[in-house]
Amino acid sequence: MSFCDPLDNPGQLASQLVYLYNVVAGGFGGVAPGRPTDSSVERMTELREDVNNILGRLNRIFDEDLTAFNQLIRSLGLHPVVVKTDRPSIS
Repeated sequence: MSFCDPLDNPGQLASQLVYLYNVVAGGFGGVAPGRPTDSSVERMTELREDVNNILGRLNRIFDEDLTAFNQLIRSLGLHPVVVKTDRPSIS
């Protein structure tokens, strides 16, 4: 995985999550300062919302677009695309 690939990580969401984790957990050779700062908690809330939006879009693709695609390829006598039922979620 590349944190610079805009197709895999639009807006660098993954790198922002990794950075925030390291700040809060004391990564980058530092020591965790104790309780996360208010700005860290606020940023995590924003990033959680971004991740939930992305997961919502992905689930709509699975539920709507993939269903339509599978109907089409079944009509052509091809095997459908199957997605695991345990989808990721963040609360």
